[in-house]
Amino acid sequence: MIKQRELHVDGHSTAEGVFVTCQKGDPDMVAPFMVFDADQQTNIAGPFDTWDEADQHRRDILGGAPPRLNIKALRAALDKLED
Repeated sequence: MIKQRELHVDGHSTAEGVFVTCQKGDPDMVAPFMVFDADQQTNIAGPFDTWDEADQHRRDILGGAPPRLNIKALRAALDKLED
């Protein structure tokens, strides 16, 4: 049996200041949202402005689409959080 990839949506926690797996509507999570690969223990796609966008891309990856990771946009989004 082939194990399906375990992918989650991570949001930036306002309480902890780091990325953590979150559910839609979690009040402590803010953009940027990322797609996290639990097997690789790394974010593989993002950033996304909304949880829904990240979740859609997560489902696309599970359907065979390649992950889209934009490091430059992630750095900009994290810098914006620090302002």
